[in-house]
Amino acid sequence: MTLIFEPSTPGAKAFLAKPVKRHWIGGEFVPASSGKTFAAYDPASGQIGRAHV
Repeated sequence: MTLIFEPSTPGAKAFLAKPVKRHWIGGEFVPASSGKTFAAYDPASGQIGRAHV
């Protein structure tokens, strides 16, 4: 079985549409210190997800 996640809120859709993802740390959104991101894979299917983290 393959489950496909579709963001259901406007905030989630807006976050996933941004080219640069940031994490909520210490009360603020911050980018990775290296500036690098990687694709998030679905371990059940092995397929790439919609986001890079």
